[in-house]
Amino acid sequence: MLLTAVVLVSFGVVGFRIGSSTPSYKVATWSPSAGAGEGRASTGVTGLLAGRINADGTACFWLSNEGYQPALMWPPRYSAHGNPLTVYSQNGQPVATVGQFVNLDGAATAPEDILKEPVLGCPRMSSLILVAP
Repeated sequence: MLLTAVVLVSFGVVGFRIGSSTPSYKVATWSPSAGAGEGRASTGVTGLLAGRINADGTACFWLSNEGYQPALMWPPRYSAHGNPLTVYSQNGQPVATVGQFVNLDGAATAPEDILKEPVLGCPRMSSLILVAP
């Protein structure tokens, strides 16, 4: 009887850990050494944040704004977690969640050299916004 109780408690603890773990996804991030500082300045962009997770452990984010759907490239060490899918800063603070209307102050349009490369986790997109920290 005691053995049965220990087994049930063990399964309960394991089940809780599995159920409460939140997967983490890699997101496209820019690096100052990659020319990100040379982006065309913008006062910011607004729109509905859209995103998806991929089987390879990456996530793609973009703004959905009246037909204009630029991919978003985040500051270094940002990541994504959860359901609903949320972007987190390098300090672990939530930044934006899919389905929210966002205002990304200080964002810049990516320079040509960054636009030539594929965006991690995203299909080829015609425009790319570098999100400011």
